[in-house]
Amino acid sequence: MRYEGLGSWPLRRARTTIVDRIKDVIVSGDEIRAHPRGRLAGYRVPGTVGFWDDLPCTGSGKIRKPAVRERLR
Repeated sequence: MRYEGLGSWPLRRARTTIVDRIKDVIVSGDEIRAHPRGRLAGYRVPGTVGFWDDLPCTGSGKIRKPAVRERLR
């Protein structure tokens, strides 16, 4: 599972995590938010979880953060 967290700093931004769906893997947004609780400060835990079928990636497989931010607008 790949994810991209956006806007966790500065605190004014929304805390959003985008999850790339993988075939036959079922996970809920509540499970994703529960995992970092107790490991991270409360302001770093995602407030919103989105599930996408395709994350915009570069040719080398890195997530294109500007494209993700644009898609979220």
